[in-house]
Amino acid sequence: GIATMQTDNTIYEPLGDVLLKSTYYDGLLSCRGSISLTSTKKWFQYLISVRDGVLNKFKEDGRSSDGESLAINPIEIIPLTYCTIEPMVEEKKSDKDYLFRFVLKRNDVKRWITHCGTNDLDVYNAFFIAFEYNINLSKTMVFGTTIHDYCLKVNKMIPTVLVDSVNKIEQHLDVEGIFRVPGSQTEIENLRDIYDKGYSVDLNDYGVHHVCGLLKLYLRSLSEPLIPVTDYEAFIEVSTLSVEEAPAKLHELVSELPLPNISTLAFLFEFLRRVSDHSEQNKMNQQNIATVFGPTVLRHELKGSEKKSLELSSLNYGVANGIILLIMNHYDTIFTQDQRNIWKHSLLDTDEEKLRKRFCMTEAESAEIIVPLMDYMHESHHKTIWAQFLTRRMHMINEKIDILEEKIIMVGKYRVFIFARGGRLEHEIHLLQFIEIISLERTNLVFSFIINEKENLTLTFTPISNGSFDVDAILEKIYTNYEEQFIGKLEDQKFNLVIAPEERKSRIMEKLYIESMAHDGQKQYILIIQDPSKGCGGLSKTYPSVCDWMVTPPNKSLIHYIDGILYKNKVTELNITEVIRDTRFPSLDFQCLIYSMHFNTWFDSIILDNVDIGNDGFILIGDMIRNNYTLTKLQLSGNNATKKGIRYLANSMKNNSRLSLTYLDLSYNSIDDSTMPELMEAIQKINLNHLNLSNTQMGRRGLFVLLNHLNNPESPFLHQLLYLNISGSKMDQQCSEELSKFVYNSSLVELSMAGNVPQFEIIDGETTSLWILDLSNSKITQRNSSSIVDFIVSMKCIEVLDISSTGIKAESIIEIVSKCSGISSLNISDNDILDHEVDILLEAFKNMEHLRILNISRILTKSIRTKTETIDSICSYLKYGSLQTLVLSGGGRGTLRDRLIPIILSLLKNRHLTSINIDDHETGDELAVVMMKLLQTNTTLKSVHWDGNLISPHGFRLFFLGLQRNTTLEKMAIPFNYIYTIKSMGGNENYEKMTSILNDITKKLNENAHAQSHSKKRKKRVRRSRSMDGSESLSERPKTRRGVSKEDDSD
Repeated sequence: GIATMQTDNTIYEPLGDVLLKSTYYDGLLSCRGSISLTSTKKWFQYLISVRDGVLNKFKEDGRSSDGESLAINPIEIIPLTYCTIEPMVEEKKSDKDYLFRFVLKRNDVKRWITHCGTNDLDVYNAFFIAFEYNINLSKTMVFGTTIHDYCLKVNKMIPTVLVDSVNKIEQHLDVEGIFRVPGSQTEIENLRDIYDKGYSVDLNDYGVHHVCGLLKLYLRSLSEPLIPVTDYEAFIEVSTLSVEEAPAKLHELVSELPLPNISTLAFLFEFLRRVSDHSEQNKMNQQNIATVFGPTVLRHELKGSEKKSLELSSLNYGVANGIILLIMNHYDTIFTQDQRNIWKHSLLDTDEEKLRKRFCMTEAESAEIIVPLMDYMHESHHKTIWAQFLTRRMHMINEKIDILEEKIIMVGKYRVFIFARGGRLEHEIHLLQFIEIISLERTNLVFSFIINEKENLTLTFTPISNGSFDVDAILEKIYTNYEEQFIGKLEDQKFNLVIAPEERKSRIMEKLYIESMAHDGQKQYILIIQDPSKGCGGLSKTYPSVCDWMVTPPNKSLIHYIDGILYKNKVTELNITEVIRDTRFPSLDFQCLIYSMHFNTWFDSIILDNVDIGNDGFILIGDMIRNNYTLTKLQLSGNNATKKGIRYLANSMKNNSRLSLTYLDLSYNSIDDSTMPELMEAIQKINLNHLNLSNTQMGRRGLFVLLNHLNNPESPFLHQLLYLNISGSKMDQQCSEELSKFVYNSSLVELSMAGNVPQFEIIDGETTSLWILDLSNSKITQRNSSSIVDFIVSMKCIEVLDISSTGIKAESIIEIVSKCSGISSLNISDNDILDHEVDILLEAFKNMEHLRILNISRILTKSIRTKTETIDSICSYLKYGSLQTLVLSGGGRGTLRDRLIPIILSLLKNRHLTSINIDDHETGDELAVVMMKLLQTNTTLKSVHWDGNLISPHGFRLFFLGLQRNTTLEKMAIPFNYIYTIKSMGGNENYEKMTSILNDITKKLNENAHAQSHSKKRKKRVRRSRSMDGSESLSERPKTRRGVSKEDDSD
């Protein structure tokens, strides 16, 4: 029947008077009646554990295999909040009775009476005291309780009221009469009532004498003094010792006290010494202090008192005051440094691992509860499941019939489970379902959460023991999980958390937040997270939680991609098709990922191209956009969205005043004429500089609405829109007029209207802002050719021009390039150019000093392959021109075959060209021989595209031989088409040869790229150092257009 008890760090054996120090007890006890679920006559022996205001009943063999620790689950749990205990004074009636017995009753359950008995007096005393203590603990107050009970209430080693009072009084240590001049009794009583109700108090609003009175009242009202009654005689006997022996004995006695008593005494006497240091001003020397505090700190119980009231014997006044003086004079000897500082720590250890070990469910309940948890956690090991939950037994207020019902609350990573007594699951609440959590005091907890779209529910809980910190533990666990999983959630998106008083809120939040002052002087709490950007702003934690909410397993490869690729490389652009490899959308992975983005501030771009998400996917993205403020780019191209999805997205953008989009691409979706007004109304409130509505099946009326909004003087488009793509739209005269106004009045830099046939003849004016124009696939005929040329020429600063597949004639091209000498990139591919016109064009190109990129793919007719003059003209232009990129891909009638060889040979001594594309000319290994020579001599070429030329593995080996002597080439397109052809024909040997040589080529290309990167960095450092030394002024550097040096432009 002997059990070891541990209170904080002090271990006691339940023997003799030391039992009074007990806060809990575990041991064997015989019971009959209600607790044994039998008649009142038959005795049964159980292992009983009394702690934390709760009785836990185990079987007699309730020990674990080590014979010491208790089993995991009791067979019954009984809260002591409404219990009373009475000793039985009647004599033993039979041999089956026990010598020492007491009766336990429950006031909340009718006819619940249990008789408890034992033949061991020490065990009887231990249980009786533990029951009395824990019954008291479950009803603990502030004033009028023991120091330990109050410290439990605030979870600190020292009463808060004492700390508050000392902090206030220390500001007025020079005031004469402190602790002697009485304060207002009314004010002191008001302060006591405020503390008793658990509210925080700002004592700076009260006079110092009122606070001194409050401190003395608290110490007087303690049901047990700071030096317990059981230790009174031992402390008084110290007065009989010599001055040399007394301090050591006092240290020994103090060290045996419970920790809250030790820390409070050390804190109080350190303060009293500081008071005496100002005795010249306040008239409170050590003798006066001892007179005031002696009767409250050291007092004893008069023998024979039936009510056990605590009073001070006048005969011991002088002795008690002498002990107080001894403690003040020998403070450094009596209290160790650890004892002086321990008051800064918490009384209760709230470490989660230890909290989980509390008994919260019976064996039967455990067996019942494990079933839904196994389904939830998808685990097979019971211990793994229990370890992931914080479990507490609570009372729930049933307001319909006004009774308290016992519930088991289990807080998991993503959900909160509420079980009835017995283990039946009643509620399952995901963190995202919470609307509000309120706890105005430590004995109250209110959950408000969503059940479905139309119904919410509110549940109110109280702890089964008022002396526990169950509510605080639950609050801390829920909010910790919530903040870790939803880092980017806006304040107005979070559930409402109300905790009072403020001191309690600070204590709960101190592990999660640091307290600071806002600009308006109000307190604010800043979340402490080691790295809030980890996992792409917490997306790798948010996504699994959302998957749990949607009851679908998370995609582990997606989480790995987020952490290992996106976060590792600091990528802020989310390309959904790279992240999710599903074949059908919107899949569950897609839904979970998009919903997770509701709470993310890491990404500034979302790209989703050529994936059929339809209107449902647009609605999901619209919900995400509604509260987002970090996205600047939204690219949703080719998603098969129609009127419903576009309108929902537009409405979401319209209702988000914080939306910061600057880039919007809705191309290749269906936007009918009736939808365009709503879309333009939404985006005109956004500061867009990039708008792509190409190939959206937009009619003439919808296009007119778009262009009319763009021209609105009150809209931001005239000054902010830099890119506009309306390719594939139907344009009439009215639309052409609106386009004309916008082009010549706006700051537009790039315009793409491929596939349109605007009526250019009505466009009049000129612009200096437009640099890039795309007219590809537009029909240029003899009738509209002159007007199109006039339109292009009116753009004085045009630099990039695409007129491919337009059917434009050579004379029109020549007119354009002669008048737009600033063009740097020109695409005239897939146009019908006659043989003799190619020579004329090339001569015209020689006069374009800024031309750097030229695309002349498939403009050479079949007959040109027999005319060496035209090939010679191309070679001459490449040999002496300043072109940097040449695109001369073949295919169809543009296939040059062996006529490509002279063109490549002309590049042997070229010092300007950095990129060349000669795909699809079917030249064979002869081209590989020439490319080998080119790489051995050319020192500027960085990129080569030459797929579709029927190069064998031997040809690629020749290419690699040339590459080994080259240090500039960094990129070569892998010939996937040829590799696929070899693989499909079953040529395994050639396939292995090809992959081997391509691996060698890739390795060499990477080495070149790495070397070039280091070279560039070295050059930049040299330039920076020269600039700092003043050795090279800005005026001395060679310039081209807009102040860019030729070397930088080449890079």
